[in-house]
Amino acid sequence: MLWRKFRRKPFSEHEIYPYQVTETLGERLLVLAPHPDDESIGCGGTILKHTRRGGYVRVIFVTDGGRGDFEGRFGDDYTSQRRASALQAMNILGVKDHRFWDYRDRELSRHERTLSKRILTEANEFSPDTLLVPSAWEVHPDHKAIFRAVWRIRRSLMCQIVLYEVLVPLYPNILIDITDEIDEKKRAIDAYYTETAYTNYTEKVSGLNIFRSTTLKKDVRYAEAFLRVKPLDEISRMVLPLLLVFA
Repeated sequence: MLWRKFRRKPFSEHEIYPYQVTETLGERLLVLAPHPDDESIGCGGTILKHTRRGGYVRVIFVTDGGRGDFEGRFGDDYTSQRRASALQAMNILGVKDHRFWDYRDRELSRHERTLSKRILTEANEFSPDTLLVPSAWEVHPDHKAIFRAVWRIRRSLMCQIVLYEVLVPLYPNILIDITDEIDEKKRAIDAYYTETAYTNYTEKVSGLNIFRSTTLKKDVRYAEAFLRVKPLDEISRMVLPLLLVFA
């Protein structure tokens, strides 16, 4: 019966994909970055837009990112270099409040329950309006572990949960115009020279941000995409058209 109900009800494109920008995610943002650089790649423009408006942002770097130097190009102090890059990126994005939790890279799945408790404690202390989390569609094990850790405590959180994309595009219900922030976002990504030595994240993420502006007005040339977690009925209403297409 539920399936028939959804099949009979037509959906307009505006109901299943945003055609206008969202101006703000609240006054206080708490960003969970699995590794130093994920925050700049996924939501660097939004972070900068927020700090420019006088909003407060805290970024938590959950792991040390210590296994990103696959070919050993940067020596034994690679994690120190990556931390220094994070500090430079935070300066570019206007973030003065940042924490390093220093879990070992690619080992978060071992600590999910402890991580859930720590995130909840952090959120209760900071009182954010929005908790920004890597999306459920991410493939990196640490990204997925952080999402699962947050999902476990979702009913205890006193803020909205908003998912962001890093390496895998998500299906958004929020688009934020970062046209005026794109140059600084690129600089923040470029600060992570140990990562961009392996792939040109700046160019590739810029392409994604251009694509995300497709449904927006002509003067919006770059946008970042997010998924605000909604009640089950609204999520079903948004996702079900995709299921109907691929069923």
